[in-house]
Amino acid sequence: MKKHKQFGLTEFLIVLTAIVILSLIAVVSISYLRAKSRDVNRLSHMNALATAMSNIYNQTESYLDCGCGNNSHVHMCAGSNLMSEQLPVVSNFKDPVYYNEIKPCFQQCSGSGCDYSFGEITKDTYEIYFYLERGVDEYEAGCYKLTEKGIINNQ
Repeated sequence: MKKHKQFGLTEFLIVLTAIVILSLIAVVSISYLRAKSRDVNRLSHMNALATAMSNIYNQTESYLDCGCGNNSHVHMCAGSNLMSEQLPVVSNFKDPVYYNEIKPCFQQCSGSGCDYSFGEITKDTYEIYFYLERGVDEYEAGCYKLTEKGIINNQ
């Protein structure tokens, strides 16, 4: 009679450990990729806002005519104003991890969450604050502001 070798406890634990380790690696990788994707989305929003603000300035020679207020959330600029004409989807321009109680980035810029927000707007300058979780290309994780001159590290 042939004896069948059974799968022992040691082999089972080795296989189980390998599965757990591979699962952890997958979860960490997915989390990292999601954060990178949100950062790409944030930079895309900033590029669209920069174009809209530039167009408004070229039309009126003043950033004040955008219809947005100092120290306000960017998505609150929606309405019948030049910002809505230049960027009809501005009401959707919220940080990808936006929730109702989130603070504007000019108040609290951190990885725990803050929403795109205007700082000071004058005739010739503007500031829009945002943060990056992981960073993209030459931009590292951290707080930034978009100005008429481009994106500037705000740390």
